[in-house]
Amino acid sequence: MVNFAKNQMETSKVTSKTSSLKALLLKAWCERWTDLHWGTQIKSILPRGVSGDVYNLADIILQQALIGQGPNHLVLSYLKHSLSSQLVSYAAVLQRISKFDGFQKPYCILSLLEFLENIQSGITCKGKPEEGILPGATLSLAHWLLQCLHHTYLNPGDLQQELIKSCLHLLQTMLQCKFTCAMLYLAKHENKDLYVDIVKKCQDILDEPSPELSDTLQSCLQELTHLDTAFRYDTPSECITFCMQPLIAVQVMINPNCNTQTLASQLLLLKRLKNYSYARLYFELLRSSLMSLNDVLDTGEESQWGAFTFIKLPHLLHRLYIDNSDDIVECFEMLLELFPLLDILDARCACNTVESLLTELEKLHILSEQQSKQIIDKRKEATVNLHSPETAPPSISKVTSGSGYLQASVTEKLISEVPHLIPGVQQVLFCCHQNCLRSVPELLEDYHQIRHPKFHTGYTGHMRHKHPELDNDILRPIRISRNLPRESINPSAEEALQSQQFSQSNINEEETQHRMMLNIQEAGARYGMKINVSKTKVMRIGTERRMNVTLDGEKLEEVENFKYLGGMIYSNGSCEGSVVFSENGGDSFFEKWVRDCMVEGGRPKPYKKMLDEKDQAGVDDLLRQFNSSDAEFKNCPKLNCYEICLNIPAVIYDVLGAWETSVLSSTDVKRILDAMRSKMCCLPVCAAAWLCSYMQVIHQEALLKPMNMVQQFLTALTLDETPQQDFFKERSGLMVQIIRKMQCDVFPPVSPKTKVLTLSHCIVSKGSISDQLHSVWESCIAKGWLTIQAAHTFQSMINTCGAEWLVTNLIKEMLKLLFELELNIAVNLVFSIFHLDIEKCTLLLLEHLPQYLHNKFLCGELMEPQSSALARLTTYCIYAAAQVQPTTNRKKKKEEFDDFDEPAAKILRLAQGGVGEMSEGEGMFTPNTPIRPLQEPLLSTVKSLFSYLLIITERPSAICQQTHFVLRFLEYLVSCGQDVAPPVLQHVPSPLVPNLIRALPESIAPSLILKLYDLNTLGGRRDTSRDLCLLRNMQIKTLSHSLG
Repeated sequence: MVNFAKNQMETSKVTSKTSSLKALLLKAWCERWTDLHWGTQIKSILPRGVSGDVYNLADIILQQALIGQGPNHLVLSYLKHSLSSQLVSYAAVLQRISKFDGFQKPYCILSLLEFLENIQSGITCKGKPEEGILPGATLSLAHWLLQCLHHTYLNPGDLQQELIKSCLHLLQTMLQCKFTCAMLYLAKHENKDLYVDIVKKCQDILDEPSPELSDTLQSCLQELTHLDTAFRYDTPSECITFCMQPLIAVQVMINPNCNTQTLASQLLLLKRLKNYSYARLYFELLRSSLMSLNDVLDTGEESQWGAFTFIKLPHLLHRLYIDNSDDIVECFEMLLELFPLLDILDARCACNTVESLLTELEKLHILSEQQSKQIIDKRKEATVNLHSPETAPPSISKVTSGSGYLQASVTEKLISEVPHLIPGVQQVLFCCHQNCLRSVPELLEDYHQIRHPKFHTGYTGHMRHKHPELDNDILRPIRISRNLPRESINPSAEEALQSQQFSQSNINEEETQHRMMLNIQEAGARYGMKINVSKTKVMRIGTERRMNVTLDGEKLEEVENFKYLGGMIYSNGSCEGSVVFSENGGDSFFEKWVRDCMVEGGRPKPYKKMLDEKDQAGVDDLLRQFNSSDAEFKNCPKLNCYEICLNIPAVIYDVLGAWETSVLSSTDVKRILDAMRSKMCCLPVCAAAWLCSYMQVIHQEALLKPMNMVQQFLTALTLDETPQQDFFKERSGLMVQIIRKMQCDVFPPVSPKTKVLTLSHCIVSKGSISDQLHSVWESCIAKGWLTIQAAHTFQSMINTCGAEWLVTNLIKEMLKLLFELELNIAVNLVFSIFHLDIEKCTLLLLEHLPQYLHNKFLCGELMEPQSSALARLTTYCIYAAAQVQPTTNRKKKKEEFDDFDEPAAKILRLAQGGVGEMSEGEGMFTPNTPIRPLQEPLLSTVKSLFSYLLIITERPSAICQQTHFVLRFLEYLVSCGQDVAPPVLQHVPSPLVPNLIRALPESIAPSLILKLYDLNTLGGRRDTSRDLCLLRNMQIKTLSHSLG
């Protein structure tokens, strides 16, 4: 009788059943039963449907088989048969083998290794109790194999090489099998201590390598210690990207005052979605900005994109910067390969674009001077034949150096009316780095260095003392809005501000001041900041000095001053309303005009009252003037500037009446309107104010012609039509913003997030808006990028027709495409366009998607590759909408806060931190940032979508394109989301993945299943093991059918 009490294995609790099993095993061994006979007799002891694992059958057999110095092969055959007949589980067998510590029995070890090689291809589990054991048993087996290797190295013998080869071969087989490798990865999260021991054991083995097997062994052990690499489920990086440029174009258009922190978070999300490296992210950002800048050169948006590219973009790179300048250098090396784009920008701007960007990056300490010099030297080789002083335009060549490039900053060329921005004032105009002002004395000191278009040198101390009011006219309203103490302003300058008398001798200085005010106001308005000029002082100037100014040739300089004054006053009125002009109770022309004529939401103005102020003789003179080709007002010498403004409504009324009665053609009306806006930019404002008031009371059918007249004022003039006046482009841009504001007050936009100062609200056209969408869409697909004009068109569409119409029709247009390249472009374009209102568009997309899944008239469009494209777009939108969802309930949305809403304590704290400093925890995602769960209404919409997907997978017998869509959608959720996917994936219904595995077992990889669940939780590991085993069984079943 075999003495089981002396065996070297752990004994289990003895029961009557286990005693019967031991007795039966002894009898089978003594009588030399075959494995079939064993299988027949053991069923007489085990109850029907009960596994032998309950009675430790695998332990009993292995104890008997390994009791001596050599293995008992007959008893091992009983174990193999029990596995095949599912009397014992693979998990129990592997777990029991991993506990065998008789390493001094090489023949038993070798026999166990051969046994494992024979059963390895069929390792799986069939029941729920085994699912939770198998991952740990697999990891324990890997640890046991490493112990065998290590013991063999330390105790060489006759079977050393054979044992090493067998252990190594078995390890390689386990790692090459996706199922067992996935089990190892799963168990790594379950038993972290054991995996740490495995890593240590691998290092111990590598310290004593075998010369013959060192390469193979090292490769195998490296793979075992880096299981994460084997199961990365990333999106392949795109060779050509079509997403960054449209996204940047839309973001700058709808939210130009967006701080760098918010924009950097969106770019990091895009990096995650596209699997970019940091160098690739920087490169795509630079390329997209330069492409958009080139698109808007010589248009009204040139200044905005110039400011973004050369002022805000460096700070954005600084926000994304991760203390690795090599990525920035690599980025510029890739950028230098785009020499056609750089050449055309350098030629059109007469500057070195790369050098200008590098200069700003040096100031932020992102690149060293030596690194910048190396990049500039590479670029100079390709710029030899670009602009030289002889070939550059006269306005540019006078400030160029011998190398052909501007000595001044390229910003002065692109944003000639925005002062050269340096620390201090830069914080006021652009929310690039910190949302506060530094101390006023520092700000004043920096402000004196501002370069002004009138002076090519900075403001010196002489100019500071000569014109103290220049500082305070701009800084006083900023001080007030930021709640800074009054003592921050120089008392002498404040006194000068109240008592300064303007005489004819200093009229040029006044003009300089007014232009500076206009520059500051325009820049602030463009970037969403409320920077007010000193209204009281400007009113007094207009009332006391220019009430009787006529338009003879000797007073043209006074007229120029009126142009600047009008622009500033109208801008203040449109931004802040007429209430700001009633505080002082003044009755000057400007104050009366704003109160009586300026269009304001909720405050209708009677259009007939505006006509009461007309002088018919003056109206006739103005009509003759606008019909003539004279650049000066020679046909109305007796009219002063204010009388012209008062008569403009009557002029527009007569022109509109003549057009409606067909006395004037559309061409004639366009010529008159263009002539009007080419004279003085305040005249179209007066005309548009009357037109908007008039449109509020007329019937719907009569709206088209007045709306087209307003739209004509918003249309950019061509180069030939643009008058050669100082700063006309900037004054015209301010005029357009004022008119757009009035237009949106009359017809409020559909989207509450729309920035009313950035786009016109309506599309005025007799053609179908669907035809317009189709036209601009085909143009974008052909180009592969989004022009700024197309971006404006799409925003006008979402304002006019709503987000639901735009989402529905863009999806239709996308699914019409057939080729993968076109679909790739389309997905990126639609994703970027949806950022006009990403939250609302995402919700509408998720609500619209079930129609393609369950509507028999639309489901036919979900073929490949259109199905994958729609799944990818849906994934992008979910993650983008999840990122912008609010963190807490609050009264104001994030976009509604401006920089002046920050508390004073935060101002001081950020000011002490330096330019652009902000902790990474303040809103931008980092690897240590807690992942936020989905919030309403996105949460409910995502859950609803998953419920529709579950219905599809519950029909495994009816596999269709919708089933493949579900699979592609899950794949993109995993590959694109990576570390931010859990908040979305946790809402996947539990039966969905098993149903999908049963329907498409050949299309699902274990790596996908591992990423669908949270492996740090017990429930996630249990579900993962269940699905992995189900996939394994389905694959084995398919293989057996194919072999049969």
